[in-house]
This record gives sequence, C-alpha cells and structure tokens, in this order.
Amino acid sequence: MKILITGAAGFIGSHLAKLLCQKKITVYGIDNISDYYEKKLKLDRLKWIKNKFFYFNQLDLLDKKNLDIYISKNKFDIIIHLAAQPGVVYSIENPFAYINNNIMAYLNLLEICKKRKISNIIYASSSSVYGKENKAPFNENQKIDTPLTVYAATKITDEHISYVYSNLFSMNFIGLRFFTVYGPWGRPDMSPNIFMNKLINNSKITLYDGGKGIRDFTYIDDIVKAIYQIIKKFKKTKKLPKHEVYNLGLGEPISINFFLNQIEKLLNKKGKIKYEKKRKADMKLTFSDSSKFRMDYNYTFKTNTQKGLKKLLDWYQSYIKKK
Repeated sequence: MKILITGAAGFIGSHLAKLLCQKKITVYGIDNISDYYEKKLKLDRLKWIKNKFFYFNQLDLLDKKNLDIYISKNKFDIIIHLAAQPGVVYSIENPFAYINNNIMAYLNLLEICKKRKISNIIYASSSSVYGKENKAPFNENQKIDTPLTVYAATKITDEHISYVYSNLFSMNFIGLRFFTVYGPWGRPDMSPNIFMNKLINNSKITLYDGGKGIRDFTYIDDIVKAIYQIIKKFKKTKKLPKHEVYNLGLGEPISINFFLNQIEKLLNKKGKIKYEKKRKADMKLTFSDSSKFRMDYNYTFKTNTQKGLKKLLDWYQSYIKKK
C-alpha cells in the first residue's frame, strides 16, 4: 500500500507520516517548505520522521508539470491532502496566498488525480468553516455560509470542489474538519506555542476579547489516530465513501483564558497580559460534535488539555534546549 501525504513537513502531516510508517505503511511525502514560519522546524520534523518506509520530495503543488511527473511515477492507493497556507489572521493581509495555495493547488492535485485515475482522497478542512452563525456544538449538517476569513472561505471552497469531482468523475473523498489541533512539533504561530514562548521569556501575552473566546483544543495524537482508523477501513474495502465530511475534535471546549491558566500552572509562572478588543476574524467559539465519526469508525477522542499540554511542554522545553 502506498500513501501520498501533501504537507508532510507540516504539523499534522509529519505526525501522520510518523504514525503510518510505524505501522509499516509506505508513505511518500511532499512539501514546498515555505517560509511562512521558520523552515528549520519543518526540516527538523522530517528528520524526526526518518523511517525506511518514508520517502520525501520537496515539491510545490502549484508546479503542475513536476507534480504530474511525480504522481505518474507512483501509483498511490490514497492521497492525504494536508498541504495548505495556514493561519486565520494572516489571510486578512495576504488573501492571494490562500487562494493560490488552498484552492489552485488543490485543483491542480485533483486534475492530476483524475488524469492518473487516483480516486481516493482524504483532505483537510477546518472548524473555521462554521463561521459566524452556527450554534454549538457544531455538526456536519449545519450550513457553512458565513465564513469570517478568506482562509475559512478557501476551506469551504475545497469541500464544494471535492463534492463536484466526486459527482462528476466518480472520485471518493473524505473531508476532515480539524478543531484547534495542538501538540509537539506544533506551529509557532498558534496560541499554545505562543503562550509557552512568551511565558518562558517573560514577554507580554496579547489576549483578544479578554481571552473569553472558546476553543475546542484537540491533541495531535488523537487526530492522527483518527485518520489511521480511516486508513484501516480503507485497507479492507479498497475504497473511500463517495463524499463524506467529518468533524475531528475533542468536544470539550474551554476558554482561551483557562487554557492559558493551565500552561501557567505547568510552568509555575504568571503571564504579563495585554488585553486587546475582539478581532472581526475571530470566531466566538468552536465546539465539535464528533459523533458521526465515532459511529462510522468506532473512535473516541480522549486526550484532555491537562495531559496534552504536559506532553507539549515536555517537547517544547527539550526542543528549545537543542536549538
């Protein structure tokens, strides 16, 4: 069995590649190693994955010619598309980066898959698709027509494009709406890593809307183990469903204030807080109803933030020492 992971040097991609290789599944990874955040972290993730079942190539999904050549040489059983331009706030100032990397790049990939008769694709969506109007807990049947950022709009677009390709070209898709994923090797622009860095360095922490925003923080191991359940089922059936979308989240939302307090307790330090007004791009809350995934794949998210943050801190402190 051969699996291609796009965005393999990213946070979720690297963890997934590591897990699948440990299960003796052959994984091919591609990533453009962008400079959105420090490249060293991405390269270090690749060293961390290192496994005889893992093969990596630096490749940009916008490079359609070389992407086609690469895919044509490898008959992949399944493609897991995790590559994207991340970051909600960054999309306000740099919308074209999101249209190019989250829509055009995905379209390139799908056109090549259609041409090369690769019909099974798992792709990353986001909790941000629920936008402004939905009531918590969020479930997959709710409308997703009130995105607050270009980032969210691109993820909604990817879901719609996937449905179209499924309907027109008999391709099979699973879309995964991730809820605030955190853990070791996480992105430095996300709140868990920002909070730890600021606390350790006695720098000011900016909290928007008084830290009252509520997030469904989900630990990375729970996410990649959930994806592995899809792979296990696929190995038996050799086919994904025609088009399904799932929430992947712990389902235990907490305030950003409380989340910060947990990190403060772990470090035995009190943060210097700077309060700012609520940003228009920020959702008030995210709250996953993951019961559809639990029913279809017999899988339950388990890691609470107390356990997850302890693991993140242990990694963070050891990684900083090595730098």
